[in-house]
Parts: sequence; C-alpha cells; structure tokens
Amino acid sequence: MKLKTIYEPKGAAREYAALGLNVYTGCDHGCTYCYAPAATKTKKENFSIVKNRPEKFLKWVKHDAAELRAEGITDHIHLSFTTDPYCHFDVGAEMTRKVLRILLSHDLNVQILTKGGNRSMRDSSLIFDHPDQVRYGATLTSMNDIRDIEPYAASFDERMRVLEVFHDQGVFTWVSLEPVLFPSEALDIIRATQRYVDLYWIGKLNHDKEREAKIDWNKFGRDAISVCVETGSTFRIKEALKKRMVYL
Repeated sequence: MKLKTIYEPKGAAREYAALGLNVYTGCDHGCTYCYAPAATKTKKENFSIVKNRPEKFLKWVKHDAAELRAEGITDHIHLSFTTDPYCHFDVGAEMTRKVLRILLSHDLNVQILTKGGNRSMRDSSLIFDHPDQVRYGATLTSMNDIRDIEPYAASFDERMRVLEVFHDQGVFTWVSLEPVLFPSEALDIIRATQRYVDLYWIGKLNHDKEREAKIDWNKFGRDAISVCVETGSTFRIKEALKKRMVYL
C-alpha cells in the first residue's frame, strides 16, 4: 500500500494516532511554544504564512482513502500534526471540509485536534452526521487570556463551549493537555471540562528547557492522575511525562 498524503507519524506524535494528514502547510495561530517550525525545518516567520496544498492534493487524498478502505484500516487519521485544520486560513480555503468529506465517505475514522474554536463549527453538521467516525479534540493550555503566548488561537472559553456542543451531539471529545504551561491551571482545566470530555491526553512542556526545569513534573503527573480519578475522567499519560515520574 503506497500512500501519497496520509502517513504514519513517528516519535511522540505516534502516541496520538497511527495515521496523520496535514491539511495545510504552516499555521497562523502564532503560538510561541509551537514545535512544528522546527519539525518542518521552517523559520517561524515563514511558518506563520499558511499555504494551501498542491492542486492534486484532493486527488491524492481520494487515492489514499480508497487504499485504506480496501485494506480495512480502522485507525483514526489525525488532522493535523504540523498545522491546525481550523486555522484562520481555512475560513476561506475550506480544505478541511473537503478532506473530511472524502475520508468520511470512505468510512474512515478521523481525529481532529484544533485551537480554532468556533471556526470548526462550520463543519459541525458534517461531523454530526458521522458521530461514530470522528473524534473532536482541542488543545487547552490555560483558562486565562494568554494572547502573548497564543496570539491568534480561539479563547479558552470558546474552545470549551465548542467541545461541549460536540459532546452533546454524541461525538467523542478529547483534550490535549500539552504543552503544560501552568501546572495548577492544567488541573483546573480537567475539573472545569470533565463533564463533556471523554479523554484527556496529559503531557508536559517541551522545547523550553529553562521553564521546563522549574516545574516538578513528578508532582504534576501524580496530581493530574488524582484529579482524573477524583472526577471519574479517562486519561492517558504521555511518555515524556511518564519518564519524569517516579515509579509510574
């Protein structure tokens, strides 16, 4: 099976999903902690300029979808590892909607991760028609206004409200608690959202050695587990955090 656009991620990304598809090149949310510029060997100022995929991109997606369906692959295809499927650029381009239509029409499973908030609601009817095929996720890093860190991403309140809408429509919802910028806030996020979040992926802060060294990751990890148990929340601890915890 030779795929053209859908791929098998490596390293930490593999924990989230066995398959990935990047709808765009670059992201315009401007998050200061973003690992993607380094991962794609792109200067930050260039990475913020989102580019549409080549003209044949959708044709390639259809090819890959047909291949995966023929093989009976049920793994979720993650949208997206090195971009946000609901970045501002998508409002006009609508490539995410086109990709979703193809994947869902081939009976494939899709996993979304976004900080786009209300921008993802444009595709809500499409997703609501396939609740068993889609997992909708949001990255949550702080309950406060952190425009200096995530200048163009949707607010926490907006992401939270959209998660609740999808959950109430029977869609599996999940949260990526990574990067962890403020450990106590990460715990509060679990408490505030647990009613409508089906799964938490709990990680740590990476790619910032100075700030990372100031956090007791063993304590945070154990506190996070305690809060999840206390609230009855399903969770997974990412490998990078596990390695910083004692006797886990």
